[in-house]
Amino acid sequence: MLFPYHAESPLTPAAVKLQREHLKEWERQHFAEYVVFDLIDNRTQFYDLLLKQLWLQFGLECSTLTLIATGGYGRREMFPLSDLDFLILSEGTRDEQTEEKIAQFVQFLWDCGFDVGHSVRSLVECEREGKQDITIATNLLESRYLSGNSALFTALQALLKRAEFWSMADFFNAKVQEQLERYQRYHNTGYNLEPDLKYSPGGLRDLHLLYWIALRHTGEMTLAGILQSGFIYPTEYQQLLESQEFLFKVRFALHLILKRYDNRLLFDRQIKVAQLLGFEEEGNRGVETMMKRFFQALSCISRLSDILIKHYREHFLTRHYDLLIEYLDEDFQLINHNLCLRKPQVLCKQPERILDLFSI
Repeated sequence: MLFPYHAESPLTPAAVKLQREHLKEWERQHFAEYVVFDLIDNRTQFYDLLLKQLWLQFGLECSTLTLIATGGYGRREMFPLSDLDFLILSEGTRDEQTEEKIAQFVQFLWDCGFDVGHSVRSLVECEREGKQDITIATNLLESRYLSGNSALFTALQALLKRAEFWSMADFFNAKVQEQLERYQRYHNTGYNLEPDLKYSPGGLRDLHLLYWIALRHTGEMTLAGILQSGFIYPTEYQQLLESQEFLFKVRFALHLILKRYDNRLLFDRQIKVAQLLGFEEEGNRGVETMMKRFFQALSCISRLSDILIKHYREHFLTRHYDLLIEYLDEDFQLINHNLCLRKPQVLCKQPERILDLFSI
């Protein structure tokens, strides 16, 4: 770890608060020295060690329980003000003593100042509730083992891989529908002067959408893993990685200057964020340079997200659809209302035919 974790025993809320304050101050001082991915990983490791110690401190290390990171915590994407999302998985119903220990564990985290997003479920409840709610299903798919009964976590993973839990087609359609609804809330544009880093079109949620689709299809949920699976090309990987890194840097810097969770890059915050990122030109030029790069990153993610979603629908889900094919001429056709080539080599042999796309 970059920042040392001090494991006092027993831990108190005051001691944890002090460690978190020291961590955030260390991040402010060393922000420019480290790659943002390392800072995020360092904070994730800090929380892992903390929760594992508290799990033991509250006597929850038993054969019938498992502590599992979910959501952004499951993805190892912990920013200074991120929620702490986790699942306590049980083999079956829990007795009163176990319920009391769990309540004390969760209350301790609230007392430490964490925004806790937790659930307590059995395997049967995970399956039932996950089938009914796409958000719960997604959180479960992103789960990561922390402590407790590892066999129980393995059983959960096996359950999630079943086609009857969420078929690839149903999962894809549900997540794309979420994206459409989110776009409507943000007026279908990321070019808001005070954008939301997470939910604006081209923001982090569009990156997450690619992760989720690839995770359901290939089991991979990192860009490097998605590249290895063949889901994206190396050039697309590099563009997404650079855009992701810049958005991560902006979000991390934003969280360092705020005291309460928020992802909106408001005007009064842009100057401080630009300074942390090293954009220190005179007047507003530093902010303008930062925002230009920011919107370029949004545009890249939005464009590639749209291309990859269409590619996935055409190449991996066609067996789930009745193909609607309309032949336009000897070279072009519509497949499910998408314009396609009838022969892949057409534009290589007749590049001028690309101009015909504007008149079809």
